[in-house]
Amino acid sequence: EDWSYALVVDQTRPDLAWPLRAAGLWAGPEGSLLLWTVMLALALSAVVRRTSDRVGPALLGGLTAAYGTTVAVVANPFERLSAPPSAGLGLQPVLEHEAMTWHPPILYAGMIAAASAAALGLGGATVVHRRRAWLLACGLLTVGLATGARWAHVELGWGGYWAWDPVENAGLIVWLLSAAAVHRPRSTPIAALTLMAVVWGTTLTRIGVVASVHAFADDEPLRLALLGIAVFVTATMALFMALFMVRLRRVTTQLPTSSRSQSALMLTIAAMVVAVGTFEPAVEALFGGDTAAIAGTYYTRLLWPLVMVAAALCLASDRQPIKAGVGALAGVLLSGAGAGVFGMVVGAAGGAIAGSALALRGRPGRLAHVGLGVFLIGVAATFGTQRASVTLAVDAPVDIGGVVAVHRSIDLRPGTARSEAVARIEVDGHALEPSIVAYHTRSRRTSEMDEYHPWASIGGTRQVIFVDGDAERATYQLYWHPRIGLLWLGAALVALGSAVAFVSQQLVERGSTVVDRV
Repeated sequence: EDWSYALVVDQTRPDLAWPLRAAGLWAGPEGSLLLWTVMLALALSAVVRRTSDRVGPALLGGLTAAYGTTVAVVANPFERLSAPPSAGLGLQPVLEHEAMTWHPPILYAGMIAAASAAALGLGGATVVHRRRAWLLACGLLTVGLATGARWAHVELGWGGYWAWDPVENAGLIVWLLSAAAVHRPRSTPIAALTLMAVVWGTTLTRIGVVASVHAFADDEPLRLALLGIAVFVTATMALFMALFMVRLRRVTTQLPTSSRSQSALMLTIAAMVVAVGTFEPAVEALFGGDTAAIAGTYYTRLLWPLVMVAAALCLASDRQPIKAGVGALAGVLLSGAGAGVFGMVVGAAGGAIAGSALALRGRPGRLAHVGLGVFLIGVAATFGTQRASVTLAVDAPVDIGGVVAVHRSIDLRPGTARSEAVARIEVDGHALEPSIVAYHTRSRRTSEMDEYHPWASIGGTRQVIFVDGDAERATYQLYWHPRIGLLWLGAALVALGSAVAFVSQQLVERGSTVVDRV
């Protein structure tokens, strides 16, 4: 509440609950870079204590110093105002959500864990130690991306649970490469690509070049500093790759034959596909072109064939045709006819992966594979999302595609910093209260949805959005998202599977240490 600090004035106000006031630290470029640098320094200290290798700590130490210098010189979060106001503006309306308190820090932790794992992979850490580091990164990134997707699902300003926004894609790229590294922890190229993806993802978020609802405001000195860090890291990783190629005894053009190697290859290719679509607008901007994000059809047309190939490789490796067939049938049924033929094919692939993985025993990572299959079924089912717009008179029931909706009233709740118009509506007997919120300090307003989950829908959700209204009638938008709950369940299983495999690798490491001592 010290209004002499510019960061405090820009990102908080007196009536905010303390968790959201604390979240104001990472709501702007200066505070978020400060948090990023502190977390990177903590990761550096952990790596120094856990390994005797010098390469990993040197890389992380260089990054920490570079970001710390950037914070001190061009992104000072402790800048003071000569004439402090009596209160602050508060968070941007789209950020004023409880998920703001945990989603960014978890995602930051996942990105930094991936950078740490990459640094260890480029050094001389043991395979067990590398795999543990990659599993930790994978688990944290899964939680970070899933909580962000859930936030975007309930907060309308983000464009849906996944809108292929360049900034959220940056996290997906690192997740794909981390998953590839879990399958190939010895791979120097994957480690180098991951470190570059982390740094470039951090840069893309804050330089304001690419049009994004996530991106921070444009600032020329900060842009140049972050681009300088990204270019230097890219050059360093290119040197690592050159040395790696020189050390190879022979270069083979044969595709990897083991299932783990093939999985790593498919995940790496998927990461490259997402990276091209994500960074293309930034490259185009350098030549004065359009900075708009590439449409989602680019990603779906290229990624879904990769998903099918990866599913086929997974099934060939598991060798559980009966269980995979049963899972595929379940995936088709859960996807539903509304998802279309393509959606049901994706659902079948997800079900087959989950079914075959369930039949395996003794593999620590099988739970993560089950989660991936469940997640794909959830994605396929949401292809059948339905939408309806309706204007309802007070207390007049209306049947909307088999759903009975009754508008009851609109309650006005004035306030100093924000005011609300809360609509009361019953949908199939469930009382919901969507609202329109006006933020006076920001001169903006947002629509806040409400939702419920029919007990027989197996993860389906009905959303209601209040559009406008008066004393006699109100306009609503109603959404039906079939099986979307499987997205969150699948992500939770992937994260839990990563944690189980992490603990398993820790036991393996302890066992190896005991053997060495004996």
